[in-house]
Amino acid sequence: MSITLLLQLIISLLCLKEASASPSLAKQGCVAHCGDVSIPYPFGIGTGCYFNDYFSINCNDSSTPPKPFLNHTKLNLELLNVSLEYKTVMVNSPITPLCGGNGTWRTTDVGGRPFRFSRVHNIFMVVGCDTNAVLMTDDQEEILAGCTSNCNSGITSTGTGCYGIQCCQTTIPYSNQSTHLGMYQVKYIKTSGDCSYAFLGVRDWFANNISNPAISTNSGYAPLVMFWEMETGSLGRCYSLNLDWQSETAIDSCSCVNRYEGNPYLPNGCQVVEACANCSILDCGMIGAEYHCFPSNRRAKELKAMILGARLASCDLSSFESHEFVNVEGPQRS
Repeated sequence: MSITLLLQLIISLLCLKEASASPSLAKQGCVAHCGDVSIPYPFGIGTGCYFNDYFSINCNDSSTPPKPFLNHTKLNLELLNVSLEYKTVMVNSPITPLCGGNGTWRTTDVGGRPFRFSRVHNIFMVVGCDTNAVLMTDDQEEILAGCTSNCNSGITSTGTGCYGIQCCQTTIPYSNQSTHLGMYQVKYIKTSGDCSYAFLGVRDWFANNISNPAISTNSGYAPLVMFWEMETGSLGRCYSLNLDWQSETAIDSCSCVNRYEGNPYLPNGCQVVEACANCSILDCGMIGAEYHCFPSNRRAKELKAMILGARLASCDLSSFESHEFVNVEGPQRS
């Protein structure tokens, strides 16, 4: 193939903007969305559409738009997001007030496996006055986290963090027991008549309301991120041949390999990305944040300047950034 013809082919592929349907992330014949939330397998709506009861989703269409809920009897939490890549779910966890006297407050029951709280995404938070709260294991034999929030007329908060004045926050530890955490319990001591609040929630969500922490509790819910796990030995249920896998602390994880996209937990769930499917005899790889076709490294240097000039002349400049071509020679092969 001549340099001219090869260049023409490359330019046509680089400028191709055809819309294509992404591989379905739901099991075949199953509903893929509830309202605005994508429901990928191993989660599912309806019999036969989910991995096990913990992954069953109830789509409540009484609201507009419909809202999905984790359907297991121990959970019943509104589902906000599912990430196959990071194996996380974001849910709305209820915020319950602590009002008067000493006592114990029981909240979200995650029922052990397959969900555990994410230390990376969440923090333990207390809002209110004269409140000492701790996060404990279900058997109450181990304290995982705790902090104290005070209100003193002579001390004011700067509004840049929750470090003990009107609110406090602390991280939660990495703990094998958190994987089996049935519920977390808060013990508190109060001397004032107002209610206080203690909960686990996403740190970024709380940071957005840090100037007035009481606002954070008005909705009655806090977004909470949990990892979801597949039981040991369930890797055989990651059907696609085009996947990578790793095992950490007996937790199986699956993902589509480079140049493939989709759901590795489904039969033939990993498909070649559309950009690479159009590459024909050319190589395909990441250039910037997107996949592109490019010649082999042997010819890349010869054509690099020509491709850049032709792209500038032929493509919509509004969607072009010159840094996309820094690595036009493609990935280095080992």
